[in-house]
Amino acid sequence: MPRCRTAWLTAVFNALGSRTYHDVYVTKPDYMYPGTRNFGVIDPAVALIDPFEALVAFKGYPVWHVYADDFDDRIRALEKWSGHPGHPEQIEMYRENLAKFMHQTPGFHVDLLDDSEQVATLYQTCTGADADMEIIEIFQLLKIEEHYPKAKRLLDKMKEV
Repeated sequence: MPRCRTAWLTAVFNALGSRTYHDVYVTKPDYMYPGTRNFGVIDPAVALIDPFEALVAFKGYPVWHVYADDFDDRIRALEKWSGHPGHPEQIEMYRENLAKFMHQTPGFHVDLLDDSEQVATLYQTCTGADADMEIIEIFQLLKIEEHYPKAKRLLDKMKEV
């Protein structure tokens, strides 16, 4: 899933009332292990880095993967975010991990995010709550992206503490 779509979906879920975090894997905050069902994580790195840890961390919660057709686009996005090019062995590991994760979880194609009804269905499936279609329609008009340099600076500050 292109990274701007993960940030977009995180914002939609929050606007609809589900506390949802974006890119938490790299920081491993206390809320990585949720205590309520009104909780979500949208992080494209989780399945690439350690799919089994992700499945264990969210055991008992709905886990879906949202996918695009081009794996290499996902790798380029991860490299852009991290600021480091992937090594061939690392990229192969990501490819294998993603395949394992996708085999064990239901999928939702990224193009369906352009369909408000499909977004509402995904929200309902993940949270058990009905989605407000007006909010989803407003978000369909927005392009939401993560600001990579700013996010990286914030992450570096968090690591210093």
